[in-house]
Amino acid sequence: MSRAYKEGVLDKDFVTNTNFNEKYAQGKVGFADMHYQFSQQTNQQLQTIAPGAKFVELAPPMGKDGMRGTSTPTSGTIKVVLSKDVDAEKRDRILQLFDWWVSPEGEDILKNGIENIHYKKNSSGAYEMTDELKAEGEGRQSLLWNWVLRNNSNTFNTYKWSDTTWAKEMEQSIDNAGKYPYKNASDAYLFSSNTYLEKGTALDESFHKTVIEIIAGKKPVESIDEAIKEWKSSGGDQIIEEVNAAYTANP
Repeated sequence: MSRAYKEGVLDKDFVTNTNFNEKYAQGKVGFADMHYQFSQQTNQQLQTIAPGAKFVELAPPMGKDGMRGTSTPTSGTIKVVLSKDVDAEKRDRILQLFDWWVSPEGEDILKNGIENIHYKKNSSGAYEMTDELKAEGEGRQSLLWNWVLRNNSNTFNTYKWSDTTWAKEMEQSIDNAGKYPYKNASDAYLFSSNTYLEKGTALDESFHKTVIEIIAGKKPVESIDEAIKEWKSSGGDQIIEEVNAAYTANP
């Protein structure tokens, strides 16, 4: 990345870039790591200034040892809990709602909204958004489903009215990314580390500061060794110990 920065392959403003989307849509940034849905929206913007231009999907770059991967975000680190003070009748009613939530009927309503309010059938029998939802913006009807409880399918942001070609291409894009998993096995246990909760943010910021300075040519690549040493001595070793203990207790 330091070489890419020096040769102009990496955007010189990558650290402070607040208008990346604009640069991408204007063809000033040639490649990026992004979700299919966003790439297609940006592609439409690009075509207003460069008709015929199109972003294409590539497999992750391969390292010298043949490894390649797409970083995989961890889900389930946020929990929805009920207060211990909730009376039994209210608790049971809430649990019934959660049971309905994950049923096919519940998922359909929470994801797509309510027929004739958020969507409707047109004369051809296909679904389309109502004017009310268009004014609010697609996705507003599914905030609870997106933020609180949803399944782990590849179709979480395709709806009854989504263009079939677009929906199939997005699902295929997600499937393609799944061919190159690159998971952090410790993610599920990080929040079991009190040291991580107390010092993790500051430690990561300090480490990434050195990484950025290396990329920008302000420090030699060898500086990464000192950054790792500092990260470990300032609390990182304790985080590793606590995360491993949590994994051993609950693999």
